[in-house]
Amino acid sequence: MNPNPNEDVDEIVSPRQARRQFLASKKGVVKDSTVRAYRFPTKHFIEFCEEHEIETTGDISGYVIESWKQQRRSENIKIVTLHNNVKHLRVFVRWCESVDLVEQGLADKITVPNLSNEQARSDDTLRLDHAEDVLRYLKTYEYGSRNHALFHTLWHTGCRISGALALDINDFIQTRENPILQFRNRKSAGTALKNGNSGERDVTISESLRKTLVDYIEAKRERMEDEYGRDPLFTTINGRVPRQRAYKTLVPITRPCVLTNDCPHERVINDCEAAQSVDKAPSCPSSVSLHPIRRGSITYHINRGWPKEKLSERVDVSVAVLDKHYDARTKDQEREGRKEYIDLL
Repeated sequence: MNPNPNEDVDEIVSPRQARRQFLASKKGVVKDSTVRAYRFPTKHFIEFCEEHEIETTGDISGYVIESWKQQRRSENIKIVTLHNNVKHLRVFVRWCESVDLVEQGLADKITVPNLSNEQARSDDTLRLDHAEDVLRYLKTYEYGSRNHALFHTLWHTGCRISGALALDINDFIQTRENPILQFRNRKSAGTALKNGNSGERDVTISESLRKTLVDYIEAKRERMEDEYGRDPLFTTINGRVPRQRAYKTLVPITRPCVLTNDCPHERVINDCEAAQSVDKAPSCPSSVSLHPIRRGSITYHINRGWPKEKLSERVDVSVAVLDKHYDARTKDQEREGRKEYIDLL
């Protein structure tokens, strides 16, 4: 866009152009994960605008935004998803205000749905039995593959996918006596940890994960450097595994039809698009994305008796955030966790 002082920019800039500039303005200013969070809700909103012939940003009003919000609600998405979508769209609208693309004060008119503490915890959590099915399948049919090594790492350590993909081969201390994964913040070399230097930590791993990683490295790992000359732990023929590649390869192996050759949704597997197409795997109601693996792992750690203070160090999240967003235990599981202390009364 070449601004002309004699023109009103809100009458010539399309919502799509505004979104493109908004995302560009955020790169390098906020975390990559934050930019990714902005992408979908703003894309969905732009498509809504185009479907309703909203041609310039000046046509975006409180009514338009409320209509979009009601459409999202009608799609039966979870309240936490709607909350996050509206919250991220408001950031976009506020940026539009700052460059005179919409009326001033429009962002303040956007009401973000309130969440209770229970609603703030996403329901998307990988259950223990589901995780065990995935690990059993990988051990049997894809032993030592990148999928096996990466999924095992995510489940056992509870780390973020960004942290796992940031690991270099030298971050894996392979000694039998004390196997460790070292998470390091290397923002200038392309792999930042979400919490920067404060997110750096050494995580002790089990002998089972150590062996999986060793066998992966020796047999299946592509010996490739990334663009910074580093040796990633998880690689493709082009270098370090990108997040989207991890998503596309891990989600399909969480489908029940792959793991047990059965469908809990009573679909005919041969006729099910989600079963027959890897690209359509996320549409399977029982498939699991990347973040629910972390939530499931954290819940599993808690159920195994890990003190939350120590767990917060292992998975790099504060106890308060852990309680609010990651502790997905049922009331019965919480009761069982307190049971051992009854004799102290």
